[in-house]
Amino acid sequence: MIQRIQSVYLSGVAVIGVVLFLVPFGTIDGFTLTATELSNSKEVLKQTYPLAVVIGLGLLVALASIFTFKNRKLQIKLCTLSMINQAAILALAMFLYLDGTAAELGDEKPTYALGIYMPVIGMVLSFLASKAIKKDEDLVKSVDRLR
Repeated sequence: MIQRIQSVYLSGVAVIGVVLFLVPFGTIDGFTLTATELSNSKEVLKQTYPLAVVIGLGLLVALASIFTFKNRKLQIKLCTLSMINQAAILALAMFLYLDGTAAELGDEKPTYALGIYMPVIGMVLSFLASKAIKKDEDLVKSVDRLR
């Protein structure tokens, strides 16, 4: 049943996955980190394809979780995987690319943009979806006991 509240939460996670491809994660010393590269207007400092792959996998997991509504246990596992994926996106963007580049360039501190906060929202939405799925599972188990 796609009209459940967890489907709304998981759709939000999928939308966040799409948005992460479009918005920058942050800037450092004039370089902007996006899903595919760390660059300024003149040169590309690093290619960030591992970040794009992790974002794409997160998007696929969210979409798969929406359409596995008949198997609630699998859907809970996919929500947990989605939370782990969102944490990996955050870790890659913050620590590997922005802070790692800051260490290479000197004392410049990174400035975080909208993209760095989106995985945190995705983790919260995945957690809320997981709680709603568990609530449905408990309701189905309680009805089965009464039969």
